This record gives sequence, C-alpha cells and structure tokens, in this order.
Amino acid sequence: ISEMGANQNMSDFERLPKELVREIIERAPESIFNLRLTSRVLKSLVDDYASSLKVKIHVVDHLCITSFENQSENNIQIVAHVPKSHADLFELRIMLKFRSLPFDANSRIVRSFGRLPDHPNLYRLTNSLFDDGTLSLIDCIGPLIRRVSLYDYMGNKFKEITKKLEGFEFRKMAVTLISVSNNTNHHHNGNHPGSNTDNDVDTLMETVKAHNLDHVSLSVDRISKNVQAKILIELSKLVHSIFHTFSEVSFCPYGLVPGSDSRDDRPELIMDIFSSGTFNTLVVDNRSNPPFLSTNGANILKQHLPILGKKIWFESTCDISTGCRKETINGHVVEVFMSDGKRLSLKVKHSSRMTESHEYF
Repeated sequence: ISEMGANQNMSDFERLPKELVREIIERAPESIFNLRLTSRVLKSLVDDYASSLKVKIHVVDHLCITSFENQSENNIQIVAHVPKSHADLFELRIMLKFRSLPFDANSRIVRSFGRLPDHPNLYRLTNSLFDDGTLSLIDCIGPLIRRVSLYDYMGNKFKEITKKLEGFEFRKMAVTLISVSNNTNHHHNGNHPGSNTDNDVDTLMETVKAHNLDHVSLSVDRISKNVQAKILIELSKLVHSIFHTFSEVSFCPYGLVPGSDSRDDRPELIMDIFSSGTFNTLVVDNRSNPPFLSTNGANILKQHLPILGKKIWFESTCDISTGCRKETINGHVVEVFMSDGKRLSLKVKHSSRMTESHEYF
C-alpha cells in the first residue's frame, strides 16, 4: 500500500520511462543540476544517467593526452575540452566519480572557462604516467568523443598513451611524435629524450583500425624517408584524409641530414596513396628545406592528380617559382601559392571542396 501511495504522489515526469528521461537529459544537459534538485526520484535517475557508460552525446568535444618528463618523473596530462552546454553534465560525472576518494580530488583538476559562448571549458589533470588510475579524468569523459590529440613528448610512451583510448568512439585523431625511425640506435639531439620506432608505427595503425578512424593528423619533428612513405601508404588504406607535418627527413648512421634524400619518387608515392579506396585528402607541410616536392614532381602531380576520378584535396610545399597561374583542370582548382608568406605550396583541390579548411578536420 505504501508503494502504491508513493507512486500516486509521483509527478507525471517522474513516472516517465527511464529511457525517455535519458533522452530529455541529453537534449538539455545544461539543466542537469536543476533537475537533480526537483525530487529524490529524479536525482536518482539523473545520477544513474550521469554515471552510465551509455551516454549518447559527446560530453567531451576534444580529448588531449600528453606524455612528458618533469623533474625526472614520467607524467601524463589529460585535457578535456567540454562544450559549455555539456559542462554541468561533465562536472556531475566528476563529482560522482571522485566522491568516494579519501582526499579532495576535485581540487586537483585545473579548470579554464572560455569567455566566449562558443569556446569550450578546459579541464586539466596531471598524474604520474604509471599511477593506478584512481585519479583519472578518463572515466568522466563518456564513450563518445569528436576528436583526440596525442602528444608523446617523451619519445617512447606512445603505446602507453594509446591504451588510455580503449573503449572510446571517435573518428578524428591527431598524433605528435618527436621522431620516427626504423633504427632504434640512431643518434639524436640531446634535447629529445627518446625516439619512436617501428613499434610505434604499428601501434598507430592498430589504433586507427581499432577506432575505425576517418582522419589522422601526424606531426613529427624528424622522420626517416622510408618510414614516412610506409606510414602514408598504410594510413591511406585505412582513412579518408591525412594531414602530415614534419621538420626533417632522413636519418644516417652519423645523425640527421636534412634533405639528403631524393624527391624524384614522391609523385609516384602520392599517386599510389590516392589510388587507395576512398582516400581523398593529403596535406603535407614540412617546416624546413627542401620543400616536399621538386619542381618536376609538382608539375607531374599538377597534370595527373585532377584526372584520377576522385574529388581530391592535395596540398604540399614545392619548389615551383614560375608558371604559377591558377587554373581549373577536370573540376579541380590547381594553383601554387605562398602558404605562410615565404614558402610555396602546390594545391590541387576539387571545386566542390573549396570551403573545407584545415580547421574542418
């Protein structure tokens, strides 16, 4: 009888099926704390939802994971970029996650609130790389993320970083590495504590496959030519688009020799990359000389890329200094332009994709 009486005292909203209440919360997550104050029943429903691993919205828009060394200690930093409309839901997930800890974990999270409405709130937490995971923002994020950025500034912790991504769904990933070579014993500058190897290339491919990614951005300070080609070819078979930034290419037994490689085979490499399935975007930006493409290589790609039968976007630094007029070939705008005020770049981009920018990815 008491249970019947309790049910009779419940509001129409409280009687709604749990699934419908979840949908209402996801449509207005900014009201989650007000909803908790309405009644004990709704507080319980809200907390159950907030604690769930089945949240169907992107609580976190952008997740950044960084490995770095500080005072001889290996650290990992998690930064969650949370849209303002989802900030209350994220705060509640933090509160429910950390409330059982015997210390004030919440105070260790550094918060930065964007001033403009469209700027996200940032939540930053730094731990030892090999802690037990008790104090972690990872469990507060929810299963869906729009994009992920990984920074391995230690040069040898990439696999440990990628383990943090297990269970998440996302389609865009940016990776920053110090250097990549298939020779683990090469000499390197003392400012760089380590070097990524072929094992990390394998880890990159495994991560791309596991999460069925659409886009990868790869930034590397130093990379050997053969590994660079291997990465680009293998990635092009798995994703639709690649942005690749690097500073120096080619290793030799006595150190790095920038530009010591021949660029004559790069047009063939680019053509092979674009022949892969649904792959349609490659943007290459190297921050040192020589440019990625020679004049001859750029001229070859200007002629052949527009007629591959795809709506492609290709962009790369190049040597061309004459004959730089803008033209349209088979629906593609082909031009050589100053990419940053001092370096020439070749762009081959389908006219239907002209509004797409680097920020789009």
